[in-house]
Amino acid sequence: MSTKGYRHTAEAKAKTAATHRGRKQQPEWIKKRTESRLKTIRERGHYYKGGKKTPHIYTAEERRASSERLKRHLEEHPEHLEKLRVAANQPKGPLPEYRRKQISELHKGKKLSEDHKRKLAIVRARNHAENPNYGKRGWRKENPLTPRIHLIRCSVEMAKWRNIVFARDDYTCRLCGVKGGKLNAHHMLSFKKFPQFRFSAWNGATLHVTCHRRVHDLMRADYRDSLLKR
Repeated sequence: MSTKGYRHTAEAKAKTAATHRGRKQQPEWIKKRTESRLKTIRERGHYYKGGKKTPHIYTAEERRASSERLKRHLEEHPEHLEKLRVAANQPKGPLPEYRRKQISELHKGKKLSEDHKRKLAIVRARNHAENPNYGKRGWRKENPLTPRIHLIRCSVEMAKWRNIVFARDDYTCRLCGVKGGKLNAHHMLSFKKFPQFRFSAWNGATLHVTCHRRVHDLMRADYRDSLLKR
């Protein structure tokens, strides 16, 4: 009777694990298992990639030989080494929340060394020299490098104006007539060219995000055509 494709039950697996627990593997079995894995890799190279199945099948000599081959390759192609250095120095993106929690738990209760404290003091002093508001609550909003127009767009007055426009139009796009969805409040008179009408309710129009983008594309096209006619 062939057992190919047969799956053991959880109970059978538990019994087998209990039987083999604490038993040392014989060298012959380790060699046989390694040869089997090498054969699997030759036939299906993607089988052990990712997940928990990645085995350490290479000996110390094979790892040493692989390291030497890599060194020779980088010596022959210095441009590849430069690419690796550039990639290593690239700024990394923000860490995910679960990773931040792991790092926080790992460092909880640890005391900083005097050398580490000294380096932190140097960084803080440099940041305070560049911006006196560094470290204060909401200091980024007071950063002189932040464009003033961005602060106005993110202000409370702009949020109130947007809600007034939405409520007046009953949350309905004035271009396509569909109610709800992702909405924007569009300035009919330019936000940049007419600052005196930025918070006037009559100057606002409720548009969907896609409709808002289409309106601005048409405005750019009209402006481009007017430049060409000059």
